[in-house]
Amino acid sequence: MRRKRTQVLVLVLVGALAALVMLILVAPHVYAELVANIERVRALRGLDLPLHERSLDEAAWDAGWHSLCSPQEAATPVPLPASDRALEFSALASIDRGDYATALAVLRHLADVGATGKEPNALAYKAALEMDWVAAAEAYAPQDTPRHERWWGTVFYLAAQQRMFEGELDEAAGLYRRADVAYGVHGPYLGFGLVECLIQRGRSMEAWDAYRRALVVVPPKEALSHLGRFDELRLEALRAWQGQQPENEQVAHWLAYYEDERQGKTADPEMLDVEPVPMVPVELDLGGGRTLLGFDYHVEDLETGPFMSADFYLREGAEEPARYRRVRQVVLNQAANGAFAWDAVPDGVRPVGWHGLVYSRNLTGLYREEMAPDEEWLCMDAGSIQDALGMQSVLAVVPRGEPVYLQSGQAYVTGGSSLAEGRRWFGTDGALYPYTYLDGVHLQDQVQSVSGFWIPDDGIEQVAVWLLSGKVGRACARNVVLFAVPDLSLGSMPR
Repeated sequence: MRRKRTQVLVLVLVGALAALVMLILVAPHVYAELVANIERVRALRGLDLPLHERSLDEAAWDAGWHSLCSPQEAATPVPLPASDRALEFSALASIDRGDYATALAVLRHLADVGATGKEPNALAYKAALEMDWVAAAEAYAPQDTPRHERWWGTVFYLAAQQRMFEGELDEAAGLYRRADVAYGVHGPYLGFGLVECLIQRGRSMEAWDAYRRALVVVPPKEALSHLGRFDELRLEALRAWQGQQPENEQVAHWLAYYEDERQGKTADPEMLDVEPVPMVPVELDLGGGRTLLGFDYHVEDLETGPFMSADFYLREGAEEPARYRRVRQVVLNQAANGAFAWDAVPDGVRPVGWHGLVYSRNLTGLYREEMAPDEEWLCMDAGSIQDALGMQSVLAVVPRGEPVYLQSGQAYVTGGSSLAEGRRWFGTDGALYPYTYLDGVHLQDQVQSVSGFWIPDDGIEQVAVWLLSGKVGRACARNVVLFAVPDLSLGSMPR
């Protein structure tokens, strides 16, 4: 009996010793996992973002670059998680809430401790936050459950633009395709934060490119406050681009155009001796015996940025002979990339600013064609897919109190096709069909201009441009313009 009790006691002691050994071995891992969970919860609690007029993830993108490049933020030490197990989780959560400074510090620490191989795409995220777009795209490995798809789509687009500026168009084409798939109908993220980062690093071409995309979605008056800086950055970027690609005739033309001191200068209202013939005719009663007859613009403005220096032609008074006046104003073209020249996307890929789809999702019928030297057209070959195609631009802000919008574009249709140019608006006006069109284009095999005006109803907050093609033939568009009519009684504005 005593022997059995002794055996039982020995077994209990052995079990207790084994449990103690197991506790000694496991406790550090349990503690590490506990600390990691605490870090995860702490990171998740920081994900709330303030309300923004755009999506929260887009606000986080813009805030993130500000956190990396703001002098105040750069001087603030970044705390690291206590547990290495929480490093990547904390980094990705920091990206979610727009704290790229913390995310980059964490990812660099992850690389320092040699743990990047254990975490998917850690090196790719690190390269992206260091603005090495091409390296980030090359390091990125697709995942079964992808995270930050639009974020990565934007990185792929930035890598494609970088290759475009370098003249590596074949490599850029593959990156454009990856970007188009990743960011879907939303397009790349926009914002001024990245512009500042790129300017700080002397990357003027990319900064100019990011600047023009960001300005389109800003209210027109706010955007126009950036005009002088944008003009300077564009000129600096074009000089850098020509230095990088001296054989590029298109870049040489843009540079010569904007280096001409006569371009973009202010001009006082001018009385005309003869009746004008505007490039874009459109008759609009402005009241007080004044009628707008149309306007001229420079294609180079559409090809290189969102601002247009436009000459407006007015007929004044009812007596004969009529008096005519020319008034120059600078306006914001809210049809992004209206000349389809801001990137070099291959066939089947939507040009930046035109990511919305109205009809078919089959993009094999979408391509750009140079119908004349240095004239890029966006073509929708509905006949090749036997379905209608429709493109929608990014949403632009409609300011309160803007009385009239002008819209215009060029079109070329063939094969029995037609092209409708219109706009779709968003807000609280309660319209059953919140879209209208300019007169459609049906004449075949010739370039046509289409123009008209639109008066926003009360409550409309945003507007997008529509380009729609019929189910047969091919329809091509170029030089798409949409802007609020400025106060033409003020004459010229400073530039």
